[in-house]
Amino acid sequence: PPPRRGGGGGGGRTGIRPIASSLLSSRTTVMQQTSEATRELEKTVQEQLSSIDNADALDQTTELFTNTVANRPWEALFTSLAASETFRSSVWAKETIKMDQVPAFDSFVTDCFTMSDIERHVEEYPSSYAAQGALSPDGNGGWFMKRVGTAQAADAPTKFADLQKSLTEGTCVLNSAGAYISPLATVSLAVLEALQLPVGLNLYITAPNMQTSAPPHTDKQDVFVLQAQGSKHWRVYNPPPPPDGREGE
Repeated sequence: PPPRRGGGGGGGRTGIRPIASSLLSSRTTVMQQTSEATRELEKTVQEQLSSIDNADALDQTTELFTNTVANRPWEALFTSLAASETFRSSVWAKETIKMDQVPAFDSFVTDCFTMSDIERHVEEYPSSYAAQGALSPDGNGGWFMKRVGTAQAADAPTKFADLQKSLTEGTCVLNSAGAYISPLATVSLAVLEALQLPVGLNLYITAPNMQTSAPPHTDKQDVFVLQAQGSKHWRVYNPPPPPDGREGE
């Protein structure tokens, strides 16, 4: 999961600017350091996840939610990152990393929330918030959101049939899904407990054989991306500097 604002799946309007040639040598050094940090974090997370047995892996939130998502060691994952000096000093809010050498992820991230789960729980989510991303018609590479379904009432539930129809046109986005879809609250609470920061869990759904899930973009917030089902080709960048030079904001 890349804990940094950057390009990839998701939403946004700001394009990724080319890297100036004068910065390439320094960026090469940064990439090497980031790779070393990534390997260290992968080892830390794998050791932590491997050291707990199934009984201890249950999050405290199973007292509230009993489902396949809750019965996975989310708290151990995010706590191991938060406790890592490498993560806190070298990665968080500084670099984009991709962790793909953690075998334990296969046991609880993979298939933790599938299309079957979405079909079962999607009506917990208000249709007024469900959206389908589309490329901006001005051709400038932006992304804008179209409404999923035709329900008029603000609190009308999202219908799975409407979601399926929108998926034929592009990626569907359920922003703040962790606040509405009960099983996903487990993950949100685990991150909140570990990092002591506000959490927004968004759900991105892309149909098979879709050429582009989302255009290059920059998120304003720090992001963890977890691939829950299927596969995507991820292209992740370090973000460009703010256009007005406000590096510290």
